[in-house]
Amino acid sequence: MNKWKPNEEQFAVLEELAALQKKEKSISDFVRKLPGSWSLSRWTRIMGALDPEAKESYFDAVSDPQAVMAEVEDALRELQLDTALRQRGAHEIYPLKQFRAVAQAVRECRSKQSPERVVKYLSPTGGAKTYLAEYLADLFHATVVETREAWKRSYYTVLVDICRAVRLRAARDNHPTRLEDKLIARLAAQSQVLVFDEAEFFGPSALNGIKLLLNKTRVTIVICAIPEAHEKWNRSCPMEAEQIARRTHAVVELTVVDPVDAALFFPADQFEDRSEALARICLEASAFGHYSFVNRMAVELQGSRKADVAEVTKAMQKVRRQMQRETAAPSLPAKR
Repeated sequence: MNKWKPNEEQFAVLEELAALQKKEKSISDFVRKLPGSWSLSRWTRIMGALDPEAKESYFDAVSDPQAVMAEVEDALRELQLDTALRQRGAHEIYPLKQFRAVAQAVRECRSKQSPERVVKYLSPTGGAKTYLAEYLADLFHATVVETREAWKRSYYTVLVDICRAVRLRAARDNHPTRLEDKLIARLAAQSQVLVFDEAEFFGPSALNGIKLLLNKTRVTIVICAIPEAHEKWNRSCPMEAEQIARRTHAVVELTVVDPVDAALFFPADQFEDRSEALARICLEASAFGHYSFVNRMAVELQGSRKADVAEVTKAMQKVRRQMQRETAAPSLPAKR
């Protein structure tokens, strides 16, 4: 009997769970946090698959290792969702101008019978795409679908990930057509909003899957992407991208940070000259970092009040250096 070995993606899932497990006081504490019904013995044997020296693992003893692995992947996704929900309470999501524009476009799409129900949000890195997804989840109970590299290669993975996002169990069904039918049945009777974050992983299959859902259901789809990624899959998948373009209701793009939006991040008494300070911050943020830069400035100046131009400039320089080190990207200095 051949020893079962996880593929690259499955191994990554097991490793991530092992890392989360180490953060708990004991394995028992971790198992108690897992969604569903898990025994300590079963969990320990499953995680034994990470040991290359083990003669056999739990997966060698079951008839359907892939089904067990699907349960494990579901457990990880539930843990990630719980973590995201807990973290959401730690920050406020501001009603930025672009967010309100996307929300208005979504409202218009939800009343449509025709398939032109795509809203695109294009923004550079730091443009708050993930926060937009949370904003729409709060406003419309939108479902966030995380894309990944495997979407470029596997239509089955696309369907499984969407099924899991809408809480439709697909672990034991490996036939794409049946998964399509299940998704259509689940979404057909609803005016649901799906938000696709990190859309750089779109390929022909993913775009065709989105087109199918738009044609067969009432779903509204929000696509969040950096402009370069959007241009890339328009070039590499011209026919499929054209089909999505024809079904697009609105495109909202972030180009510069508006001082009105930036002001939401700071207390009323943050600056000595509020207009001047916000203008300087927005000029720098529009060149590098966008809302991430603004948010970091708010954190950097958190203990300060009536900050003058010199203090604001010093904080900007510090934040810029920090973000440069993290991203290894060049910054374009603000010019007056």
